[in-house]
Parts: sequence; C-alpha cells; structure tokens
Amino acid sequence: KKDTNCNEKTLRDSLGLYVLQVSKNKKYYFVISSESATARKGTAWYYIAKARAKRNPNIKVPSNSFVSSYEAIDYTICSAIDGELLE
Repeated sequence: KKDTNCNEKTLRDSLGLYVLQVSKNKKYYFVISSESATARKGTAWYYIAKARAKRNPNIKVPSNSFVSSYEAIDYTICSAIDGELLE
C-alpha cells in the first residue's frame, strides 16, 4: 500500500486485492498470483514479491508491465493525494 500510494478501495476494486473482514478489527488480505492475472490484476502480488526480494535476494520477481510503465517515469501507480489510479 505504501509503495503504490493506492488506498485500499483502489487496491481492491482496480488491482485485484481481496479483503476478507473476519471481525470488527481484523481483516485478511489475498492477492492474485502474477501467473493467473493481467498485469494490472497482478500488481498487488508484484509489490509483495518485490518487498520479499529485499529480504531474500534469491527471490525472483517477474516483471509487471503496468507497474513498469509508471516506474519508467518515476511515478507510483496511484496519486498520493487521493490514493486513486493516475490513469
């Protein structure tokens, strides 16, 4: 969430994050694997893999064209102001 600047609603509605509210104060988050999704729907998975690769250099992070297009111009995929996609 921090790396994308996206709010939870955008991550859920546009980028394939699944949120399961199990109690008032507890949620579980699920992401689609990159192999079974479009580049956009694999975005949440990509950022998790990237964060894990920082801790373990043996982890290979596949490319994500959706994220790469923003990184190429030094942008995150969402606006920091409102947390919604820049598109």
